[in-house]
Order: sequence, then C-alpha cells, then structure tokens
Amino acid sequence: MEKKNNAGAIASNAGDDFHLIWACKKILKILKPNSKLTAVSVEGPSWNESIQGIDEKKLYSIDLAEYYGGKDFLHAESIIFSQLKYSAFRRDKVWTVSELCTNTNKEKDKNNSIIRRLADTYSEYCKKYTSVNQKLVLKLVSNRSLSLGLAKHLKDGKALLKGKKYKRTANLLKNLDDECRKDIQKIYDISGLSSTLFIGFLQVLNFDDCGTDIRSIHQAEIIQQLGAWSINNISNKYNNLIMYLREMMLPQQVVGFPMDREYVLSALQTTNYELFPAPAKIETITRIY
Repeated sequence: MEKKNNAGAIASNAGDDFHLIWACKKILKILKPNSKLTAVSVEGPSWNESIQGIDEKKLYSIDLAEYYGGKDFLHAESIIFSQLKYSAFRRDKVWTVSELCTNTNKEKDKNNSIIRRLADTYSEYCKKYTSVNQKLVLKLVSNRSLSLGLAKHLKDGKALLKGKKYKRTANLLKNLDDECRKDIQKIYDISGLSSTLFIGFLQVLNFDDCGTDIRSIHQAEIIQQLGAWSINNISNKYNNLIMYLREMMLPQQVVGFPMDREYVLSALQTTNYELFPAPAKIETITRIY
C-alpha cells in the first residue's frame, strides 16, 4: 500500500499556527504601557475600509493589520499591513526576487505572487486615500530571511528615491547599477503598477521581519510576557487568546473586526486595573533647569 505524503498538511498547519502566534504577540502589545498600537485585525483590514468600496480581492495580502493611533486607515496615524509566510521545511532558504514574483495561481492571466498581492493592496488604497505613503507600511513576515543581495538592492533603490525624489520609475532604473536594476525591474514588471505609482510602492515595502524566529520562540515570549504581568493560569489564558484569534479568522466572521484594548482584556478575563493596579503618577517635566 502506498504511503501518502502529508508534508503539505504539516506545512499548512505550521503556517496557521504561526499566524495565530504572531497575531497573539501583536494584540498583547496593545496592553503595554505607553503603547501606540490601538487595534489589530486579522484576515483583512478594519471593516471600515472594507465598506469603502475597496475590492476585497485586492486585499488578500493583508493577513494582519496593525493600527497605531486609531482603529481604521482614516483615523490612524500609521498602519502596518503584513503578509505572513511560514516555512516548516525550507527555513534556511532565502527569499529571492524570483520567488517573491513567482505566480502561484494556475490561471496565467491572474498573478498571485507575493509582490503582486502587496501591489494590488497598495493600488486599492491609493484609489481611496490621499495619505497612503505618509501612513502605510507593507510587510512580508517570514521565518525565511531575505536574500542579502536583494536587501541591498532595495535599500539602494529607496536611498536613491529619498535623495533624488524621482516621480517616474524609468528615472530611477537608469540611475541604478546593473544588478540592482534587474531586481527592481522584475518587481516593477510583476507589480502591474503604473510608473508613478510604483515609486510610492517601493518606498512602503518592508522586509525587516523576514528571518524572524520559529513559532516556539515567539510562543515562549508570549508566555513570558503573561507571566511578567502576574496573570494567573497562564496556560489557560494563552489558550483563550489563541481560541479568540482562531474564531476571528473563520470565514463566517465579520471581516476585519478591530481588536482593541478592551477586546484583549476581555479575552484575558481581566481588567486594566487588575493588570496594572498602580499606574505611574510621575508628571512630565516641562521645564528643564
């Protein structure tokens, strides 16, 4: 009898677990004193954006959304949209420009690559809002690192844009060295963006969280944080958070429900006073002698 290979199921489960654990770390960040993180949504942006006429098919890159200083794009001071990719078997293989631009969709006329999904999201928001580049960061989060060569080329491209403030991609490309030009050109071609729109897209791309730790390390950090807050029944509270997040990710749930401070406290079955019973009363010094 032929033995079936369950590698695909293992990889899928690992990806789902990482998604839950990463989201759990983010919602706990909301509770930290002086945290500017206001709300988090999973499997899409805050529902306020979804009802603004934005094509949901263009938002598939948003596995997790972080809102700082508000609960939606309009009111937040800054926003991070993250696409999460976890590899159970290829952790040591770096992301190259070819992989980031590879179409995973069997329908050849519909590109489904990482870059194209991020570009589609950027394009949709630029249609609805005028302050996209002042607020938005588009991230790829992965336990796989970014190729050192690609990281350098992206850094060089952004540095040139910052110094010269080019408004068209052609002007940027002709001032890059050959190897850098090849990578940026590939990203440009796959993005499907106009020459002027691509300039802004390149500036908001962020790969700082590529090469992040494996799931067990992030999980240990969550447990450690709960312990530092003297939360009782840490294991049960951790499981509650994961359960709440899992329910939020179900297809039948309202897309992009923003989880704020009150939501997280409720999931932990505690209150702000119980968590931080002695708030600091030290006044900020306004005059320095």
